[in-house]
Amino acid sequence: MSLIHALVAQGPTILAEHKAGSRDFSQATQTILSKIPPNNSKLTYVWEQYLFHYVSEGGFTYLVMADDSAGGCRSHFSQNYRGSFSKHPLLLLSMTQNYQLDKTDVMAGQATAFRRGARSVRRQMWWRNKKILGLSILVALVLVWILLAQFCGAGLRCDRLSLFLPGFIL
Repeated sequence: MSLIHALVAQGPTILAEHKAGSRDFSQATQTILSKIPPNNSKLTYVWEQYLFHYVSEGGFTYLVMADDSAGGCRSHFSQNYRGSFSKHPLLLLSMTQNYQLDKTDVMAGQATAFRRGARSVRRQMWWRNKKILGLSILVALVLVWILLAQFCGAGLRCDRLSLFLPGFIL
């Protein structure tokens, strides 16, 4: 009998997993876990030459994958894997806590990286806004100079402007 893959999950979250082969079946196991109903049930899925047997009890799912040639896979799985987790709930609890702690550490690291990235983007946007403001002021000054140059000439020595604006002296 060749068991290739075994896992214990709570909903879609894998708590404990054992892989005997080099091939990655994580996509298949995630697909099967997503299809398992929340109530207590037992079923076997067939994929290529592999059998996926699962037992769902009390919110936990026990899944094992074997070759199609493996005969008494269900009874072996029920006796060994499910029995050991039922007899040793502290083992399952410690695995769950370790998984949650690892997940918490990863999420804390991601939050720190996100904060750093957000701060960097905020600074870049601040500088970009300052550059745009400076450029806008420069363009406005050039436009005012062009407007005054129309009336007074390029040197801005203007006698004609006093006709339009009395009391204006440059």
